[in-house]
Amino acid sequence: MLKVGIIDYLNIYPIYNHLKKCQFCEFIFNHPSTLNRLIKSGKIDISPSSSLEYLKNKDLYYLFDEFSISSRKKILSVILYSDIPIEKVDDNTNIFLSPYSTTSNALIKIIFFEFFNKFPKFSQNNNSENMISKVIIGDEALKVYFSKKRYVYDLAEIWYNFTKLPFVFGLWIGNKDSYLKKQELFKIFYKILKKAIRGYKIPLSYKDFSQEQIKNYFENID
Repeated sequence: MLKVGIIDYLNIYPIYNHLKKCQFCEFIFNHPSTLNRLIKSGKIDISPSSSLEYLKNKDLYYLFDEFSISSRKKILSVILYSDIPIEKVDDNTNIFLSPYSTTSNALIKIIFFEFFNKFPKFSQNNNSENMISKVIIGDEALKVYFSKKRYVYDLAEIWYNFTKLPFVFGLWIGNKDSYLKKQELFKIFYKILKKAIRGYKIPLSYKDFSQEQIKNYFENID
């Protein structure tokens, strides 16, 4: 049996519709940051995980090449939601980091430190009275993005505007110790995953998102 992590967001939903046919797979649904911890500890075998988790611990993982959760320009589901315009953020501004992401939290720091030369206060404490900006990811971010709120910034879009490069948020990786015990299942799953990603269809419905919003999202995410 393979224990496979699944990010419980729209970006994985159409792929999971293929993967769930796998008869030797047990699926564990959770946020990216939790799946990072589970695959690192060997409690799951394979998972879509933060690209930063792979880069920080490459010796622990096998990379399923060809597959990623990426953006070419926009991503829509990784945003900074703020009470003030981004240009007014300063060294006294409090920004709440996402408890569910590793890569997005690193990206927001790159954006402010390297691109804007600003050094706001980053915190994991969302209860601060002075917290006026926060990083949001996944389905919650999509809801905020499509709500047309006033100060919403797509982090992938900011990255692209400064670098003219795509951005890789997530990768499919496998725990090396698990691979040594389950090599044949890993190889079969790789083929299933390859077929799922190449053959997925944009869902007609998902939670309370409209068809237009779902289509818009999949036109941006890669």
